[in-house]
Amino acid sequence: MRHRGPHHDGCYPHHRRWPPWARRHRHGPPPWARGHGQDLPPWLRDPARRRRFLLHVGLRRRVFRALFGGFAILGVVAAIIAAVGPWEDTRPPLLVAVALWLVTLSFLSALVAKRLARPLEEVARVADELGRGNLDARVEVSRPGRRRRGPRAIVEVDVVGDALNRMAERIAGQLEDQRALLAAVSHELRTPLARQRLLVEMAREGRTDALDEIEHEIVVMDALVADLLATARLDFSAITLVRLRPATLAAHALEAADLDLELLDADEDLPDVLADATLLTRALTNLVTNAERHGAGLARLRVRAESGELVFEAEDRGPGFRDGAEDRVFEPFVKGATTGSLGLGLALVRRIAEAHGGRAVAENRAEGGARVSLVLPEAGPRVEAASSQNQT
Repeated sequence: MRHRGPHHDGCYPHHRRWPPWARRHRHGPPPWARGHGQDLPPWLRDPARRRRFLLHVGLRRRVFRALFGGFAILGVVAAIIAAVGPWEDTRPPLLVAVALWLVTLSFLSALVAKRLARPLEEVARVADELGRGNLDARVEVSRPGRRRRGPRAIVEVDVVGDALNRMAERIAGQLEDQRALLAAVSHELRTPLARQRLLVEMAREGRTDALDEIEHEIVVMDALVADLLATARLDFSAITLVRLRPATLAAHALEAADLDLELLDADEDLPDVLADATLLTRALTNLVTNAERHGAGLARLRVRAESGELVFEAEDRGPGFRDGAEDRVFEPFVKGATTGSLGLGLALVRRIAEAHGGRAVAENRAEGGARVSLVLPEAGPRVEAASSQNQT
């Protein structure tokens, strides 16, 4: 029974992309192009050399076709001119002319293919290095304002190379942030775990107040894990947008922070907000918790609508921010001066706000204290309401 290949139709998914000399194998490219180890000739077993060979062959084939069409047109025109000209007896033999034409065509196609393949080889090499984990690999691109020289002076390849370099920089930055977060979390988890171990020993000795301390440490660890889960959802863009009522979300945040609901000051007839319920509740909880822990207590959680936006304002009773510290409070790992924390609360608030098309603002109040605001765009009118209005 003949082998049908990995697909039911008897061919490889990219079978049509191979040149005609490779498509003679019914079930895909020839064995030497598939990369099956011993099936390859010795000079093609190196992946970089095999990639370079296939690149050159494909480009040469395309350039040969383009030049063939151009020279064919020129040949027809030259033949017509030669047929009607007075130099009919001095024309070279047809076979010699065709041979010279093919040699010239092959030479030109090889030059153009080499010219195009060298920068593409560099892009392929850097992409392979990035895939192997070498995030320091970069494509050499021409700088603006400098004269383009050499085999890499191709504008289109420079655009691709620059995009690949920026992608590598973003990936490297994200990995660096994740390493810093992992190191900080590992350090912060050791403190409550050590305290819980000590409190458990105290509880065994009959100290009943140790149970309250254990519960407090568990709450701290739970908040840390919730922040990490929210960060992971933002990293993977796992956001589910639904219509939510702002006043209800603010009440849930106060309950989650174990604060009095009388601190909530929400306007009436607030429009809905289109947001992820879990992430927005986490942001509001961090907002009020930050004011309670680092601002000498939460004074008020205000919810209001203004110019097509919903504003959640957490006002505290503290001395306010120091000069120039309003922007730094949203940076990761910036810890408060009063109590120990990981420093992710307000940084997560800003990330959640930006993920929903909003922003986070920190400022001092004129009457004293600080105000941290979460600003989100209002949700549009409901579809049912809009359709009913159209019917009327």
